[in-house]
Amino acid sequence: MKGWLQQRWSRKKLARIHNLHDVERLAKRALPRPIFGYIDHVAEDGRTQRANLTAFDDYRFMPKAFVNVSQIDLHTELYGKRYAVPFGIAPMGISALSTYQGDLVLARAAAQRNIPMIMSGSSLVPMEDVAKVEGADWFQAYLPGTPEGIEALLERTKRAGFKKLVVTLDYPVPPNPDNFRRSGFSSPLEPTLRLAIDGLVRPGWLCNTFLRTLWKQGMPHFENNHAERGAPVISRQAARDFSGRRHFDWGYLDLVRRLWPDTLIVKGADFVFGGRPFNYAAAVAGQAGVEHIADLLQREVERNMALLGLTSLSQLNRSCLYQPSTGEVTPAVTT
Repeated sequence: MKGWLQQRWSRKKLARIHNLHDVERLAKRALPRPIFGYIDHVAEDGRTQRANLTAFDDYRFMPKAFVNVSQIDLHTELYGKRYAVPFGIAPMGISALSTYQGDLVLARAAAQRNIPMIMSGSSLVPMEDVAKVEGADWFQAYLPGTPEGIEALLERTKRAGFKKLVVTLDYPVPPNPDNFRRSGFSSPLEPTLRLAIDGLVRPGWLCNTFLRTLWKQGMPHFENNHAERGAPVISRQAARDFSGRRHFDWGYLDLVRRLWPDTLIVKGADFVFGGRPFNYAAAVAGQAGVEHIADLLQREVERNMALLGLTSLSQLNRSCLYQPSTGEVTPAVTT
């Protein structure tokens, strides 16, 4: 009876999600403000985010009519594996605070939809548990601050069964935390009155995620930053786990290459990984929500391909774009 009610409630939620804007609005209602603020966070005043969004306004698609698009193939081969679509789930830290055992939820949904999921190094579920999910062989590492720490972490990652290592080179120091503070989020996570009130007015998250985690797993820890278990999310040590990288240079990547025998990814342009929508969906409707978002995105890509008169991703090139500012079709280029 309980399982039937949960499935019915999940279907009602999914029926309200028609696009990525819908799932973001629902997640904002479902999650405490500090947790939503962590997922929604952008650096400083958001200038880079706005620039990324407005850059899309410079181009339009060039539709084509009277093309047979009855059979559209979205399969994409990446590092020797054939995936259903050209997108996957990006690494999202502390997703287990968004939904119960969030990393496992994302991994299982990715397996069901045959898309890759990159496990975050700042996750709260041990990598060994996630690696047991079929196809979960991508791990994103925040490299420890010493060669010895790096070697130990990579050895653990290999033992867990991961085959693809994604090295994060985004910053030598953490970004300005002002936006985190405005939302009430902090690292370490502080049990403030504001967080308590936010949890109480969101009983679904409080019971199904937070209290369920405490009951079954205890206080969440950063499990995968190092070879050994990291600090609890409320510990002062947690902040230090993400510091100490000012001295990194390309020599450290050479070290990783020598130590890591399998696929090493720094950045790639043939595939897109999205994080926020899948995390929002997991918070709203668990694994079913993540799969629903994957289906929505797949249908959008397929619909756009049909409107462009294309049947294969290999046919995509710059001639599919129109630039309103110049009034010209962007010429195709070979790379």
